[in-house]
Amino acid sequence: MKNSKYNKNEEIRQPQILFLIRGHKDFLEDELTQRQTWAKESPLHQTFWVHGDEKIERPLVKDRQILIPLNDSRLNMLTKVLEAVKFSLSFSNPELIILTTTNTYFHIPRVMNVLEMMKSKDFQLAGHLENWSHRDSTEIMRGKLISKGEQFINGATMLLREQAYRSLTGISPKDYLSVPDDLAISYHFKEVGVAWLHVPRNNMYSSHFFIPKYSHRIKGTNDKGHTSKRMILIHNFYNSTNIYRMCLAYLKLQIAEVANVPLKRLIFPKSYLLRIIKGRFN
Repeated sequence: MKNSKYNKNEEIRQPQILFLIRGHKDFLEDELTQRQTWAKESPLHQTFWVHGDEKIERPLVKDRQILIPLNDSRLNMLTKVLEAVKFSLSFSNPELIILTTTNTYFHIPRVMNVLEMMKSKDFQLAGHLENWSHRDSTEIMRGKLISKGEQFINGATMLLREQAYRSLTGISPKDYLSVPDDLAISYHFKEVGVAWLHVPRNNMYSSHFFIPKYSHRIKGTNDKGHTSKRMILIHNFYNSTNIYRMCLAYLKLQIAEVANVPLKRLIFPKSYLLRIIKGRFN
């Protein structure tokens, strides 16, 4: 790949936290809503949405997007992420890089708390840990297997301090063909001996229950704009100016969640209650 560059009109700063969000043309509405809510420009953090673009010859920054010269397909997801990290290091040296998605909401003050916890406990890597749930073992790299129940860091909440994010430049995507990017990155950190800190998120996609956390999975289920609607409701809660407005925002948010609970979960309430409880932690 040729030497990278950035648009001279683009403001390149040195933030404490750098968010790299895996973007795609199918989720531009969610990207726009992130820009208007938690991912607004701030002296504390900077956010780029990473897209593939076959028409360019080298990476560049344009309108807060990092464009990588490749086809924007799932098969190239790992390469896109790794190239975005590598490119961002050509103009930035943050304390923390967060790899995430367009269906995630972050509460920045709580993210800062996680960063302080990582530093106090001397962890280079943190995020929400999940267990590999596929029924069969899967070949992942050089004939090695990952089995059901083995842990990996979910790609929507992957927090990396400098030693960890610089380690990513040592990954060869050809060693992980057809492997999900978060699984491949997690496997890499296992191989190089980087320890993980589990920091639970709030998964509204599965629980339909909101609990304030540093990260919220808000992937929609019903209509195309559901993710953005959730994001706005969460943002209104966090930006309430007094306790009355906060309670009202929470009530609106939770009513909207109950209205979107699938019918089968209401028919089998025990299963749904378990999901609500689980939502406190993932």
